[in-house]
Amino acid sequence: MNLRRTLLYLILLNLLCYEQLNCVARAGEEEIKHLNRTRVCPGCDLERAQLQGFFLQNARLRAANLQNADLRYADLRNAFLIDADLRGANLQGADLRGANLRGAKLARANLREVKINNRTLLSAKGQLIWQLMNEGPFGLDLVGANLEGANLSRIDLRNTDLSEANLTEVNLQGAILEEANLSNTNLKRAEIFIANLKKANLEQADLRSADLRQSILSSANLQEANLQNSDLRGTDLSNANLNGATLVGAFTGDNLEEAQWQVKLEGVDLKGIDLYGVNLLNIDLPGLDFSNTNLEGVNFSNSNLQGANFQGATLHKVNLSNANLAGANFRGANFSHVDLREADLQGADLTEAYVSQTKLTDANLTKSILINTVFEGVNLKRANFFRAKLTGIRFKVTNICDATFPDGSQIKC
Repeated sequence: MNLRRTLLYLILLNLLCYEQLNCVARAGEEEIKHLNRTRVCPGCDLERAQLQGFFLQNARLRAANLQNADLRYADLRNAFLIDADLRGANLQGADLRGANLRGAKLARANLREVKINNRTLLSAKGQLIWQLMNEGPFGLDLVGANLEGANLSRIDLRNTDLSEANLTEVNLQGAILEEANLSNTNLKRAEIFIANLKKANLEQADLRSADLRQSILSSANLQEANLQNSDLRGTDLSNANLNGATLVGAFTGDNLEEAQWQVKLEGVDLKGIDLYGVNLLNIDLPGLDFSNTNLEGVNFSNSNLQGANFQGATLHKVNLSNANLAGANFRGANFSHVDLREADLQGADLTEAYVSQTKLTDANLTKSILINTVFEGVNLKRANFFRAKLTGIRFKVTNICDATFPDGSQIKC
C-alpha cells in the first residue's frame, strides 16, 4: 500500500514539474509574441530570446532582461531601452538610431556594425566601445581608458597605447595586439583566446586568471607581469621576457600530446621567476635557465629538460618523474620531497646539492657529478650511479637497496 502511494506521488510530482516547465516555456513565447505585436514589454524576461531581424522600432523595453539575447540586425530605432540588461547580447548590425540606452548594461555585448546617430543615447563608455569596434582606435586616447567587460573580439589594436587601461573581463578573442602597449594594464579574467600579442609590451600587466589559450606572445615583454592562475595552454611564449613575472598556478594543460596545446618557451629566460604550482608536463625545454627560481609544486613529469640550469633553484614538491635531465646543472640546488623516479640524470651536476625526502627510484645517474652532495631520507632503490663521480657524498638514512655504484657493484637487499 505504501509503495503504491509513493509511486502515485512521484507520478503526480513529475506531471506537475512537466506542466510548470511548459508554463515557463509558454510564458517566454507569449512575451516574445506580445513584444512583436505591441512592441511594449517593460521589465520583461527575454534572456536568450531569439529576436534576430525583429521590427522593434519605438519599442518600450525599460529594465527588460535581454541578457545573451540574439538581436542581430533588429530594428530598434527610437527604442526605449533605459536600464535594460543587454549583457552578452548580440547586437551585430542592429539599428539603434535614436534609441535611448541610458543606464543600459552592455558588458560583453557585441556592438559590431551597430547603427547609431547623434540622437542615440549611449554612455560615454558605450560610445567608446562602439567607436573602437566600428571606426578603430585611430585618434583615440586610450591610456587609462575604462573598457571593463567590453566585447572587443577580433579587433585590430596593433601598435595601440592601452597602458594603465582597465580591461578587466574584456573579450579580446582573436584580437590583433601586435606591438601594443599594455604596460600596467588590468587584464584580470580577460578572454584573450587565439590573440596575437607578438612583441606587445605587457610589463607589470595584471593577467590573473586570464584566458590566453593558443595566443601568440612571442618576443612579448612580460617583465614583472602577474600571470597567476592564467590559462596558458597552447600559448607561444618563445623569446618572451618573463623576468620577475609571476606564474603561480598558471595552467598549461594535463594532456599536452596534441601540438596545438603545447606551451612554447624556446629562448625564454625564466631565471628568478616564481613558478609555484605551474603544470609543465610533457614540455620540451632543453637548456632553459631556471637558476635561483622558485619551482615549488611545478609538474615537469615526462618533460625534456636536457642541459637545463637549475643552479640554486628551490625544488620543493616538484614532479620530475621520467623527465630527461641529462647534463642538467643542479649545483647548490635544494631538493625537498621531489619525485625523480625513472628520471634521466645522466651526466647531471649535483655538486653541493641538498636532496631530502626525495624519490630517485630507478633514476639514471650514470656519469653524474656528486661532489659534497647530501642525500637525507632519499629513496635510491635501483638508482644507477655507474661511472658517476662521488666525492664527499653523504647518505643519511637513505634507501640504497639494489642501487648500482660507480664501479658497477650493487647492494642487494
